[in-house]
Amino acid sequence: VHARARAHVDELLEYLDGHALALELAGVYLREYPHDTPAQYLALLRAGEHPDGKAAGDTRYERSVQQAFSLLWDRLDPATRYAWQLASQFAPERASPALADACGLDADARRALHRYHLIDVDPDGSFRMHRLTRGFGQGAGEPDTLARARESFLDRIAARARLIDMRSGFRVYVPDRAHFDAAAELAQGRQKSLLLSGIAAAARSLGDLARARDLFEAALTLDIEDLGERHADLSIRRSDLALVLRDLGHLPRARDLLELALKSDLRNFDERSEERRVGKECRSR
Repeated sequence: VHARARAHVDELLEYLDGHALALELAGVYLREYPHDTPAQYLALLRAGEHPDGKAAGDTRYERSVQQAFSLLWDRLDPATRYAWQLASQFAPERASPALADACGLDADARRALHRYHLIDVDPDGSFRMHRLTRGFGQGAGEPDTLARARESFLDRIAARARLIDMRSGFRVYVPDRAHFDAAAELAQGRQKSLLLSGIAAAARSLGDLARARDLFEAALTLDIEDLGERHADLSIRRSDLALVLRDLGHLPRARDLLELALKSDLRNFDERSEERRVGKECRSR
């Protein structure tokens, strides 16, 4: 490491958290680019960038890793290959065992990945996959299998987002914030609406009312586009948004949304009652 940058080495090592791949890549990069300091490297990592990618074409280590992954992939059974593809859909942060289970990556699958050193597992069961391992998993195998892994992950994490409520749902969201947020960026249509509304509920429970308002607004817009104005779920979304607007002091719009939600509930109740009446008459004939 360049002599003038030694003061920042400990901070970089602490951030990399002892992960062997990350440590070796950082060392390779800083050798290849001696005028870049560990502080600069750390700043890029924190910004979500991967500075070692600049040196990828020059580093024998990264090429060796890719070759090793290819050889390993050929030796794995289909279930473990799919688990690798599925685990690669998570954000490059720690994921709780509860989220992993909910998204179809159960304990047996995690054990298989850990046995081949494809994930790093903490004593509490949470796991993390290194950027290179994750990147390989996102591109390995048949396109249709990859697409199935991605769609399954998004469907299941959207279903888990429904557990996030305004009172205590932050307990679901906060430990896995990075994964919910990243999935919301990738999701489309109904998946995206469920994720946005779940994150909005967590934001409200955490006191971030402006973010909650913006996310509920976006979820409502998506639901109107996908489900239509008369769908029953829109009353829930309007009510949630109205509560946040009330907390922010936007009372006229909050009142309008609650009135729309009430009208929707009454209309859907009448329609269900009519369906039950017609069904009863048909059965009695």
